[in-house]
Amino acid sequence: MFALNAQEEFVRMYREQSGRAIVQLAHMEIAEPSIDEAFARCVEQGATLVAVSPFFLSPGRQGLTHVHSSTQRKRFLWDSGCI
Repeated sequence: MFALNAQEEFVRMYREQSGRAIVQLAHMEIAEPSIDEAFARCVEQGATLVAVSPFFLSPGRQGLTHVHSSTQRKRFLWDSGCI
């Protein structure tokens, strides 16, 4: 519960401080929405640029590799006009 509250607070603060209208929370695994779902929500809301800001309770190898591969896959699909 602490982790979800901390992530939701991060999203709230980012939205408030950045002034960006489109900000989505995503999870790498277990919880919803996934990175793919959050990316799609951004596009549906009219995003033309998607920035990813990982939030981890502790550093780890999975965060570095999984986030990078997920976002690179989405970038390829976007750049190729698939989405």
